[in-house]
Amino acid sequence: MKKLVIMVAVLCGFVPAASATPIVYDGFDYDATGNPVLGTPSTAAGATGTWTSQGNGTVEPRIVSGSLSYPGRAPSVGNSVKLDNTTPTGADASRLYTGSVTSGTVYYSYIVNFPSATATGGTGGSFFAGFDNVTTGASYSTLGATFVRQDASDTSKVDLGISTSASANKVFGTTAYNTNTPLFVVGSFTFGGASNLDVFASPDAVPATEPGTHTATTSGSDTTATSITNFYLRGNAGEPQGINIDELRIGTTWADVTVVPEPGSLTLLGMGVVGVLARRRR
Repeated sequence: MKKLVIMVAVLCGFVPAASATPIVYDGFDYDATGNPVLGTPSTAAGATGTWTSQGNGTVEPRIVSGSLSYPGRAPSVGNSVKLDNTTPTGADASRLYTGSVTSGTVYYSYIVNFPSATATGGTGGSFFAGFDNVTTGASYSTLGATFVRQDASDTSKVDLGISTSASANKVFGTTAYNTNTPLFVVGSFTFGGASNLDVFASPDAVPATEPGTHTATTSGSDTTATSITNFYLRGNAGEPQGINIDELRIGTTWADVTVVPEPGSLTLLGMGVVGVLARRRR
């Protein structure tokens, strides 16, 4: 059974009323059946909250058994995603449709584990997750992408960075992160503004409000994007193989993707849900 909960909430009493755009959560509570991972290759636009494949259609992100967890987060559910393209090499991705956002700031968060630091992307690194605004076909235009590279000083660790559009204005943080350690990552993309990346390593606490200083902030502002329609996960030969990702959240405020709801708030959220509960059997 595959289960995807799409929460499109009227957020009165839950978060500030100014936030009333879709929130998407995916704990990857799907059967760990390998390829294809999160849907079948498609040239048609998807529906909000559904995954389709994009890229070479040969090797794509896959569901694997087990979850990732991070201290202070809600318990993880289901399984997780593995980004692996070792045979054959090449780039392929899965795209999650989120609905169109055309202004303001959009946030994502996820838990990630890098089993190794080995990468061939060089000092520029390689992007593996981010927003997209291409609604059909195999191509995509990455926005607010998370980049990873092998740390130059300690090759057993990785550096993480973020860009605005494609590789424009890309900046890496100054901290190198251990492999085989779950990290909590928050990324944001602002139309006409900078993109920010925040990375938290256990046992660091994730703040309830957005920090004023980020792990990495792009060197310039976005000048090209007019919309965001989806989020992608991408495997390719330039990144460490076997990247594991879980507990994906997308929203329009920091709190949407970081705050763990109180039990009482969950009731309020349920009263405001205007989305759907989609279940698919493979």
